[in-house]
Amino acid sequence: GMDKHLLPNLGHRFQYTSGVSLSSIEPSSGSSGGSTEVTISGMNFLNTTRLSCSFGDNKVDAIYISPIKIKCFSPPSRHPTSSVLSISNNGHDFEGSLDEILFSYYLDPVIDSSNPQTAPWDGGTILTISGSGFGSTASNAAACKVGASISQGYIFNDTTVICETPTLDINRPQSFFVE
Repeated sequence: GMDKHLLPNLGHRFQYTSGVSLSSIEPSSGSSGGSTEVTISGMNFLNTTRLSCSFGDNKVDAIYISPIKIKCFSPPSRHPTSSVLSISNNGHDFEGSLDEILFSYYLDPVIDSSNPQTAPWDGGTILTISGSGFGSTASNAAACKVGASISQGYIFNDTTVICETPTLDINRPQSFFVE
């Protein structure tokens, strides 16, 4: 055999790391304006300065929590689209999951008008809010904010939300922003 003393010491340490893998993300959607805090669960995350998430082609820094959990803030997107999420421990080699995990962007809701413009202070008036970006499926996932009071809203379609006005503790005319 070969004499091991003749082999040069290359003085180079090579660290073998198992690839990262993703299992789930929470939430799986966010505003196209970006900055949604996304918690990512998976395996083999390393606490390195180059730990990163990629939403499609948009790379952002990740926050290490544990070998099985990290956080990333979604970058902005110009369009409502779905991006494949992938992770890298070294900032170069990005890996996702076997079945692609998608992060969906939605447009921020925009309110154009609300009807009626006036309502009695004791609440219970049905307010119809028109605009865009409310969501494509009917649901009761909306919350309406009238002044400081929040009431349950119902998403009728992408352009219409229906809310019931809350009871106000003041019996005089007052203006409020509807959000």
